[in-house]
Amino acid sequence: MTETNSRVAQIKSGGITTDAKLIMVAILCALLLIGGHLLLAKELVNQGWVKYTVAAIPFVLFAIGAWAVWFTLRLEANAQDKS
Repeated sequence: MTETNSRVAQIKSGGITTDAKLIMVAILCALLLIGGHLLLAKELVNQGWVKYTVAAIPFVLFAIGAWAVWFTLRLEANAQDKS
């Protein structure tokens, strides 16, 4: 119950909950994937900057995934320390 109360207090104080942060990260990843597919349209594929941008997307997604795992592990460690 205290976890629920702390989340309610965090929402009331204007802070973003950890769940909301991870949802925003998931939406960002989806937008990167959609953007990569749009950049590979026939009209844009011949431009030099498109190739490098599309090639960088998997590395950005990997970095975001690594950050999300680190963030979750840190939250779990903090939760174990409090209990």
